[in-house]
Amino acid sequence: MLQAIDISFEFHSDTPAGKDPDEFSATLRRYHQILWSKRLPCGELFSLVAEPQSYLVHRSGLGVFHLTSDAITTRLLGRAWRVVNEVPPDELPEDFGYTIGSSILFPATASTGQRPSTVLAASIRGSPIAST
Repeated sequence: MLQAIDISFEFHSDTPAGKDPDEFSATLRRYHQILWSKRLPCGELFSLVAEPQSYLVHRSGLGVFHLTSDAITTRLLGRAWRVVNEVPPDELPEDFGYTIGSSILFPATASTGQRPSTVLAASIRGSPIAST
């Protein structure tokens, strides 16, 4: 059965105030499960499930894959806000909020013997990437 995805759903709307939708939005997690659980060209079903201490996980003969979510668009409200604040408001792109079109799913852990991805490394406390 095909499940509907509301591409205009704003994930902050089902997230507690001040919390990160990537961690706390049940709708975002469900949408990722719907979009990325699928049969692979090799015939294996890549099914994603939520597990304690993980965002989404796939376990099969292919391996164990822990995945996490992040926004790929931002209004740059952190340190970059000083620069963004200098741009006239009418020159900034429209803010559509945090919808499924501005979200990505990526590996949360590095494979054995491999360095973590840039995104993962940047999120690790004390990472040289995170401190730049």
